[in-house]
Amino acid sequence: MNGNMLDNERLYQVCHLNELVSGIGRCFRIGKIKIALFKTHTGKIWAVEGQCPHQGGPIAEALCDEKTFICPLHAYSFSFETGNCTISEKFRIKVYPTL
Repeated sequence: MNGNMLDNERLYQVCHLNELVSGIGRCFRIGKIKIALFKTHTGKIWAVEGQCPHQGGPIAEALCDEKTFICPLHAYSFSFETGNCTISEKFRIKVYPTL
């Protein structure tokens, strides 16, 4: 693994499912990479890069629903499935695969 990039062919265990609270993000590090993990109210787990592409806000502090999360700094909303910002096409966040 490059310290600045995750290998999408490799699995990384960062926590146990019971450590995640539904609807609230949590920050983890894999090497130098910050990721935010979310558990939705139906139990789906999502992993995205840990900083907002808009102004670097802490994504792990975001609230989420089943399909989106909202950056706590400026309320930019992003899709878990695509990483696209729902407010502006200029911004996209990296989404990582989960099991």
